[in-house]
Amino acid sequence: MNEGSFQARGTLFILDNCEWRQYYVVMGLVSDVKTQRIILTARSKKRKEEEGEEEFVYRFRPEIQNKGPRAYVIRVESSAKSTEKETIALRFETDNISKKFEQFVNTWKVSQANSCSSMNTGAQGHIATPKERTHHKLHHGQQLNDKWALDRIIIPTSTPTSTSKKKKVSNCNKVTKIFFWSCPSCLQMNDLEYATCDACDTPRPSYVCNDTQSGERTCENANHSTDPWGGGGGGVGGSGSGRASVDDSRDNKISSSHIMTLTSANLEMFTNMCPSKRPTIEQLLGSQIKFWVQRAG
Repeated sequence: MNEGSFQARGTLFILDNCEWRQYYVVMGLVSDVKTQRIILTARSKKRKEEEGEEEFVYRFRPEIQNKGPRAYVIRVESSAKSTEKETIALRFETDNISKKFEQFVNTWKVSQANSCSSMNTGAQGHIATPKERTHHKLHHGQQLNDKWALDRIIIPTSTPTSTSKKKKVSNCNKVTKIFFWSCPSCLQMNDLEYATCDACDTPRPSYVCNDTQSGERTCENANHSTDPWGGGGGGVGGSGSGRASVDDSRDNKISSSHIMTLTSANLEMFTNMCPSKRPTIEQLLGSQIKFWVQRAG
């Protein structure tokens, strides 16, 4: 990589009809001195049923907004629609790469040593050492969660059953990776750590937290596979006592965590379960007398 260019891996978010579309891309930035713009080219692999790659090309001025750890919001001009402005967001895997990105946007160049460190990120992602994790701090002084790095560790497997389980877990982990939330008032994208909108101070919607918790709950259920034959845990032809104890504890956990919340969708159900009309004292006394008479007779 020469001076005047920058390449790295990261996540691209595109705002389309008030919804954020997420792509894992390899991006390259080139400075254009004539137009005083920075050209961003991002390539992402298409889905399994499609072949080839998707390419996104944008132009923007060297003006970026920092919206949290390693996250930036940019107003860009698309090559296909040069007259219209679009909103995109970039998120990098490590703090080192994000600093190089800021350096390139501000100075339009990056040193050779910095470029080598940004290109050494492989397909498995960057796994931070314990010393690096202690230095990764959020704005509120909290340490970075290690789960974000552990989700990207690829564990080699040989059996098809374990491969199918890994696909289920990886698909479930995609639900939990929520990095931003959109303000319902001004459609401003904010980091998940912010409780209010950075532009209009609107409180963060409650469904953002509920979606994250439901996704984590789904992942926990996906990690536990059910045995249709009722075998014991570990041996061939087991008695099944270990599996039964696990199922009982799981049923108790599900029954204890089932709590109905009052919303506009289930208001009628809640009204039927808890009617507002209560029985009078005469009706209560009559039912009690009838009960004791039947029991005595």
